Amino acid sequence: MDLDQWLDYLTGLVLGDGYLYHYRKEGKYYVRITDKSRDFLEMLKNELLKIGIRSHIYRQGQKNAYTLEISNKELYYTIKLRTRQLLESPTPHFVAGLIDAEGSLQKPRKGSIRIAITNTKPELLHPIVKILQTICINAEVKPYGKAKHGEKQRYRVVIYGKENIEKTLQAIPLRHPKFHPPARGRKSGNERDPHP
Repeated sequence: MDLDQWLDYLTGLVLGDGYLYHYRKEGKYYVRITDKSRDFLEMLKNELLKIGIRSHIYRQGQKNAYTLEISNKELYYTIKLRTRQLLESPTPHFVAGLIDAEGSLQKPRKGSIRIAITNTKPELLHPIVKILQTICINAEVKPYGKAKHGEKQRYRVVIYGKENIEKTLQAIPLRHPKFHPPARGRKSGNERDPHP
């Protein structure tokens, strides 16, 4: 990936599984990405180092999750500025970041396979649909399940079938190990599935 593609990808990851934080008291700017896979975050850390950006990884308390933290004002503002533009005019690398953050490869029953991308913000899923349409895959954003008391409604986009998944992997540069190679059995962060 060139620098622009890498920044698009990183912006997608941050919107999906991370956040930007400005600690005014100390004048620090943080970019944080959280994931269950430390190997994935180590790969990101090494990629960042190649473009001169240092970062570190720490465990999220007792949770089975890790956070990659970058203290970098320029990157903070770069991602902030790119966000609106990429939501309106998404690129495959931006969408790859969103899917790597919020997607899961699922085998709900023998012989079937799908990629499901879930989020409480439908505006983060519409760019995925746009890019899928460019490779002739029809998908749409739909409500997912019913929100429990105090929860936000979740939405998802689903890519069905081996052929469509292969087409997606060829056009959208997914990097998360959960997509390479295809997982055995159902591995999802979204086990509550009313519509298998």
